[in-house]
Amino acid sequence: MKLRFEIWRGGDLIRVESFDSKSVESVVKIGKAAHAHLRIEDDPDISRTHAVIERDVGNNVFIIDIGSFRGTFVNGQKVNKATLNSGDCIQIGTTFITVTFDKSGRSDAPERERAERLVDDIMLVKGERALERRIAIALSYLKPIDDN
Repeated sequence: MKLRFEIWRGGDLIRVESFDSKSVESVVKIGKAAHAHLRIEDDPDISRTHAVIERDVGNNVFIIDIGSFRGTFVNGQKVNKATLNSGDCIQIGTTFITVTFDKSGRSDAPERERAERLVDDIMLVKGERALERRIAIALSYLKPIDDN
């Protein structure tokens, strides 16, 4: 299974990193430390080892906070341990990480789900202006009403 991480800050995409089952074992470490797989050095609110993402034998994906001071959030909810779904938004410090994966072996989540998650991430960062964008994207999925 391939895990893909989009790292966002201030509404800007900082970078994208991917790991497959051959490049790391079943754990991806997130933090500032040199041993972290997903290293984020420039956020003062991230711990040296902030959290880990684990895959079990059934390809279920979990995030575990490693006693960080500021906490770990998944889709806006503070968690100690949580099951992740493709497209979930992780927040550590002021950094947002969108994680995508597909248990069936496909490389990306469906585009609509991904677009909705990214817009949700932007809303968390940008507030009201992003709400206007979310409405525009939602409207793009609607079909015109036939008056006849």
